[in-house]
Amino acid sequence: MVDGKRISYTLCKTRRKTIGITIDMRGEVKVSAPLRVSEKQICEAVQKKAGWIAGKVNEALEMSSKAVIREFVSGESLPYLGEEYTLEVLEKGKRQIAPTFDLAGA
Repeated sequence: MVDGKRISYTLCKTRRKTIGITIDMRGEVKVSAPLRVSEKQICEAVQKKAGWIAGKVNEALEMSSKAVIREFVSGESLPYLGEEYTLEVLEKGKRQIAPTFDLAGA
């Protein structure tokens, strides 16, 4: 627990030699541990790193809340190599859509 909040995580036991803790983009915590390590040792490792885990979970949640949702429709602006480009979607046949970028106008 950190600041009264319980840390929930997914445990994956593998043939690795050390305990590893990862936080994905959604803020979910995954703990990978060697097969021979007890659950008590894993809990102790998670508790020892609780402050770091909480910080990284908060960072991940903050980043995901700022994520731009793209619709990929004509007129939408997309960043590419430090520049903003306007997307133009052209129909090709009945079932294919091909996005095009005019990079020459950059």
